[in-house]
Amino acid sequence: MGPPWSYSQGITVIPLGAGMRTDQQMKVRLPEELKQWVEMEAQRNCRSKTAEVVYALMAEKRRREQASA
Repeated sequence: MGPPWSYSQGITVIPLGAGMRTDQQMKVRLPEELKQWVEMEAQRNCRSKTAEVVYALMAEKRRREQASA
């Protein structure tokens, strides 16, 4: 069986649901200053805003785990 997409005249067609993320979503309200900081950091690091928030949270999680070890 081939890949779940096809090529037609240089156009890639991906069926709905193919490659969709299963990560849980969570809405978060941020102060404007923090929102702007996330946007600037994401752009500076060539990441999406989501990836930047995940990176920052994972870094803080590691820092706290190392501090308590």
